[in-house]
Amino acid sequence: ETGDYSEVQSLRQRGKLPETIKPQAGYFTIAGGKIIAVATEGRCPAMARALREELEERYGEEYGPALELMGKLRDTMIRMGWDSARIQRELSRLFRDGIVKEAQASSPDDLAAFLKQRLGPEFPLE
Repeated sequence: ETGDYSEVQSLRQRGKLPETIKPQAGYFTIAGGKIIAVATEGRCPAMARALREELEERYGEEYGPALELMGKLRDTMIRMGWDSARIQRELSRLFRDGIVKEAQASSPDDLAAFLKQRLGPEFPLE
């Protein structure tokens, strides 16, 4: 979904938008489990829209599978008792190492090998 600030409250009421996105957030997109919001505090909505469109082009639907996978990995890390700094560090490293491409293009065995190499052979993959 894409819209301007007038739609923020409706989406929030339906549980589709977190409280961190404020009505003055200019333009936003909800796609593939991600929210892209750009705010100019009302100074230039056209710029907010243009920036949001640039971000959408760069971070398109191909990020959806990686976002889903990283969410599951994070849940596992939390269950394993990892502290938040370690979780953030490891997930950031996976992102930098190419998890977006791996989640989209790799076979399940190749993806598992990618993850095991980075998270260790003992890390449970569900």
